[in-house]
Amino acid sequence: MTSANVNHVLPTAHAARQGARAQANSTGRRAPSARATEVAPRIARMSYRRPLAAAVIGFVALAVSLLGSWAPPFRSDEAVSILSAERPGSSLLGELVRADAAHGAYYALLHVWIDFFGASAFATRLPSAIFIGLAATGIVVLVGRYGGLRLGIVSALIFAVLPGTTAVGSDVRWYTLGTACAVWLAVLFLRLVTRRTTSILPWACFAVAYAVCSYAYLYLSLLALPFAAVLLWDARGRVRATFGAIAHPRSAAASDVAALRAVMVRWMLATLAGAALIAPLAYAAILQHGHTATVAVPTSIDLSTVVVSPWFDRSPVLAAVALATLIALAAAGIVVWRRRCTSAVRRMLRTDRARLLLFALAWLVLPTAVILAVNALVPVYAAPVLSFTAPAVAVLLAVAIDGAARWLVQHLVARGGKPALSDRRPVLAAVASFTGVALVAALAAPTYLVQRGPTVTSSGSDWAGVAGVIQQHSRPGDDVVFDETATAAHRPRLAMHLYPQQFANVVDVTLAVPYENRDSLWDKTYSIPQVGTRIASGDGRVWLVEYRGETGGADATGMQERVSALRSLGFSLVHSYRLHRDVVYLFTRGSAS
Repeated sequence: MTSANVNHVLPTAHAARQGARAQANSTGRRAPSARATEVAPRIARMSYRRPLAAAVIGFVALAVSLLGSWAPPFRSDEAVSILSAERPGSSLLGELVRADAAHGAYYALLHVWIDFFGASAFATRLPSAIFIGLAATGIVVLVGRYGGLRLGIVSALIFAVLPGTTAVGSDVRWYTLGTACAVWLAVLFLRLVTRRTTSILPWACFAVAYAVCSYAYLYLSLLALPFAAVLLWDARGRVRATFGAIAHPRSAAASDVAALRAVMVRWMLATLAGAALIAPLAYAAILQHGHTATVAVPTSIDLSTVVVSPWFDRSPVLAAVALATLIALAAAGIVVWRRRCTSAVRRMLRTDRARLLLFALAWLVLPTAVILAVNALVPVYAAPVLSFTAPAVAVLLAVAIDGAARWLVQHLVARGGKPALSDRRPVLAAVASFTGVALVAALAAPTYLVQRGPTVTSSGSDWAGVAGVIQQHSRPGDDVVFDETATAAHRPRLAMHLYPQQFANVVDVTLAVPYENRDSLWDKTYSIPQVGTRIASGDGRVWLVEYRGETGGADATGMQERVSALRSLGFSLVHSYRLHRDVVYLFTRGSAS
């Protein structure tokens, strides 16, 4: 450039600066800088991208959990939920007071839902899928705010396809409600902490939210532990800052120390207030423990039931890959710690991503450790109990995948040496990250298909098959008798409550008091000899539904007694329909067939 050109440009730049100053003086405000002008549109774009991405990912997660959820037969614990929700309000209140207060919030919500949408498999499992969608939306908001939008999307997608998530997402139970509440409570807590909020009203709202979430799922009270871990993490190394604040009370360090101390105090008071609101429910749950244990508790706690089942269901390969990924993440952190200088490590630990990683780790480890410790004294553990920690597993896996993607792209660019590759680094990192998500989904796919298959699994039932046999082969006026000696998880009588339309032709001849007229979970029934007169006055056809187990040897003595009682009334066995675990027998008398 020639000197003439330079002299021409300089006055122009000077004039521009003078014009900006004149504009600032005339308006009374400082003119925006060029950098601010460039950043403002970017912030505006992000302001709507994150909510839009959160909504889209939430819908995707809902669809993943909902797809095919109507195919499997109802399970025993789902039967408990549906029967409780179908009770009249007064009967439901009696059940909660006597037997199942801990799950009252979910039963009340499901009660209203069934009134509007019915009690089919699709209708009753839809709320669980909706809660999964809400949880995924919250994960995008939570992780996107402290780790970037891409990391938030990757975390939510991994959460959506985890086998543990898709299992509870198609289950008529309260676990997904607890997961959604846990995510949004974490969003509220981290927002208050990172902004150093000291106003009373927001923390009062947190106390109420903490109590409400715990009423939705009592184990969410344990989230106080990872919340405390975050505050302790923020307070680490504050001794020097505290002394500096004492020496210079008006310094920025003094203001930060005071704000953190105020936040910690308000969190403690809010948590104690929430705990006081939770105390009645916790006390009732302790008193009712023996009555609400309808979930199958593992007979032994081993590596599979603790490490695999809660988040990976029946997918040990995915569990092994995930565990290896997390170990690699820990190893990479140690390497970075050792190679980088102390000041660089300290800067990394002060980032929002470091706080997010610490919170996810504490969210996973601390509640799990407490539940396992309590289980050593009282049997409370089952794999779905830890479903509210699935978002933490997803975040940890996403951080590991994102870190691996960044490392891979960095080395690819360094070896390629092409400026075009360097400009496309964010795109390449995104492609690598979503490839990792696709790998997780591929490993989870076999388990996903099994979960949504129409065949009976270890936790399923034959009740849909029993209902189909009765509907197809029964006649109006037929009597039906059920195996009442089976355990609650396998009681064939539940088929009539879950599929009432298929039993429209038959008469429940042994029913004494329906469950909705009792505080107990189940019907009160008579034995066959006690209703012999009723059976004898029927149309001469009786259906007997027996639970025989997979091997056919379950409670053979009880079955023999029921068969003998029917034969003593003049009935003979004419047909049997063998299902996976249940057997449906048709007895007739005289010319009836």
